[in-house]
Amino acid sequence: MNQSIVSEDFYMLCRDIGLERPTMLQQKSMDFHTRFVKKSMIIEALPRDGTLAAGLIPIIAAKRSRHKHKQADKRTPTYLMLVGHENLQQVKDMVDGLPRKPGNRSCAVIGLNRNARDDISELSNPAQVLISTPERIIDHIRRDNLTLAQVTSVTIIRPEGQLDSDSIHSFDQDVLFISSKISGSAPYHLYTDSPQDLGELKTLIKYPKVITRSEWYTPNRTAEWLEYEQLELSILTDFLYAWGIQKSVILCAEHQQRDAIARMAAAASVPLRLEVLSLRDSLLPLLEDPAPLVVYGLHESLRFHTLLDEALHSPSISSLYIFLTPDQRYILEVIQEKCFMKQSKKLHPSQEEVLRGKIKTLAEQVKLDKHPEELASMKKIMRRCVPFHLRSYLFAYLLRDAVGGISNEGSEVSNEHMVTLFVSIGKSKKVYPKDLVKLFTSTLPLKEDDIGSVRVLDNYSFVNISQDYAKQAVETMDSIKFRGRNITVNFAKKKTG
Repeated sequence: MNQSIVSEDFYMLCRDIGLERPTMLQQKSMDFHTRFVKKSMIIEALPRDGTLAAGLIPIIAAKRSRHKHKQADKRTPTYLMLVGHENLQQVKDMVDGLPRKPGNRSCAVIGLNRNARDDISELSNPAQVLISTPERIIDHIRRDNLTLAQVTSVTIIRPEGQLDSDSIHSFDQDVLFISSKISGSAPYHLYTDSPQDLGELKTLIKYPKVITRSEWYTPNRTAEWLEYEQLELSILTDFLYAWGIQKSVILCAEHQQRDAIARMAAAASVPLRLEVLSLRDSLLPLLEDPAPLVVYGLHESLRFHTLLDEALHSPSISSLYIFLTPDQRYILEVIQEKCFMKQSKKLHPSQEEVLRGKIKTLAEQVKLDKHPEELASMKKIMRRCVPFHLRSYLFAYLLRDAVGGISNEGSEVSNEHMVTLFVSIGKSKKVYPKDLVKLFTSTLPLKEDDIGSVRVLDNYSFVNISQDYAKQAVETMDSIKFRGRNITVNFAKKKTG
């Protein structure tokens, strides 16, 4: 079956049980159950990972994927899920959101009523998935209201972090008793926050597949984001040049955006490898070749979540660059919940950074040129015609025509609302303009527009800042620690005659 369709079905199921943004564990749980459907599993998970839904989703998905079959005894479930009493109501709320046909239910939840006799009506109505506490299941077994002869899979949510040791021991003992009433070799899928300390449950789950949290929790990826008011191709390509992204997959929200970017990139002869997609395309063929993913034109949609998942969980995508408007910051939370990626805000690149990136890109193109003999001939001609001391200037002249130069606008204080501050650190400490911009914006409630030109000299620097924040900057940042030393921040002395 097509992977994107399976993924969309998964999200439809998540929405049915009230999950707009599934956690990584909930997404991974489908993969676990697909690969080890007939094998017992111990999955390390914490309550905040969305463990309840992670255990419930594969059961419902498996139930939906199979053809209906008549049960020998309608009191006998096929899938059994055991949870603590403190979690039962939450599971009930999820189950209540599932679509159902009249007279037929996918799941039944019992154990919320004080009296076990109040569950009889639930047990008499056919349901292949039965969810309850171990204590209530045992109560009905002893009353002969329930048999477990046809149970083919048992999911256990062990609530260690929420119970004392005596309650955990009682929970485990009840699970062991229930297992003795299940005929055959049903696999057990146990979610626990301490797989190394299972107590007597070790005797129940023999030779399991142990999946530690480190196997599905992947915090080593990065997501960097850049805010814009209205994205244009020049902004996108400047970003790619400045940060050395010579090859990327660009995911657009709309099909029309994809075509427009592809046309503009071709017309501009951009020497970058841009694979431009829309939400109607599939990432799968492109993920075979490693490349960063650049996403822009975002909106909340099922298809967007599907493609984003394909990218976030592909080993080919090591980093993610997101272009968004201020009202789209929610997408950062979506990505964090999906993949726990480290996030950082990118600053708009300076003209010098863009030019450096373009030069590096052209240098790579030289290495890959299909006609090196032609370049060698042109090099000989240049040596004969251009004196040695002018060759670098000729290169700069040709480069300016090819990729554009650096504008001098803004290199000096031209705005009457800007004030120049002196900062006692410079190039000798490997400080660059972007480092000082980040220092000021992280220390003060500044926007990038409040900072003008930044000049970094060998041992000190000058920063142009909005006069509305100049006094606060001096009071707050003077003697602040930066790069392991206390720095001086003060008003720059004005030049005199």
